[in-house]
Amino acid sequence: MKYLRGNVMSDSYVDSLLANGSVPPVNGIETKLAKAQDPAYLSYVYNMAQNAPNFQLSWDQALSPGQADTLLDNLDQLFLKQVTPQQFSANMNDTIGK
Repeated sequence: MKYLRGNVMSDSYVDSLLANGSVPPVNGIETKLAKAQDPAYLSYVYNMAQNAPNFQLSWDQALSPGQADTLLDNLDQLFLKQVTPQQFSANMNDTIGK
């Protein structure tokens, strides 16, 4: 909690994210969003996230680094039609130990 309050939710960190065009994971920053370089877009993203009914973690963030690398490599191969969907599934099952 100390890290979150002192770093992620600090004004300097929030301001640096906004300056880079990112939306910080912090409530109550509407005034800062309004003063940002692209307030309409940043406010849109902020409101969409704030009003979302749930949060779904991305596949690659839910896996270990090695498994995530394999996932991303296999997704590339799948979309390039270098592996079939069945091969993709088999590769991922082998990687996660199923």
